[in-house]
Amino acid sequence: MLTNSPARRWFLPSGSVLVVAAWLAVTASSAHAQPAVAQSFEQLQVLLAVGNSVKLTDGAGDRSKGHVVAISAERLIVDIGGKKTTFLERDVAEITRRGGDPLNNGAWWGFAVGSGFGTAAYAAWCATATCSSSEVWIIPIYGAMGAGIGVGIDALIRGQRAVYRAPMGRLTTSVSVTPRRTGIGLSIAF
Repeated sequence: MLTNSPARRWFLPSGSVLVVAAWLAVTASSAHAQPAVAQSFEQLQVLLAVGNSVKLTDGAGDRSKGHVVAISAERLIVDIGGKKTTFLERDVAEITRRGGDPLNNGAWWGFAVGSGFGTAAYAAWCATATCSSSEVWIIPIYGAMGAGIGVGIDALIRGQRAVYRAPMGRLTTSVSVTPRRTGIGLSIAF
């Protein structure tokens, strides 16, 4: 004799679990924080310290690499190969320095992905077994694990990042021709 067993059905408390997980995924992607980029030497004083290794690009496109000796709202003094060189704000197009990826965006992305997995696990659990709303704890647990993994990945990312960019329109257009051993160099800057 065959007995009819009740059909399994999805149980989501008021459907809110999926709505919350979707909201977390959307807000996490929009919360991707961009690292600060100064547009004046006054702002740059917060992002650089004496001794930092930097790469500078001037208005003509020439690049220099050295260590910061001093910085003020008007000028930046950099030791380039043992020679102290002064750069005025109006002459610098961009300054980069070696640094890590901001950890907060990895945490947000990891939390969103982990929460998504947590929501899928909760839904799958409820589809195969009787569950209650007290078991919804799995979603933030997975979210926290994902945030930890995201921070760990971001901590491993190293590279050059811009700390200063001249505001658009401040630099003038210039053309320079420089004799080189292998020919001539042409530089056009806007």
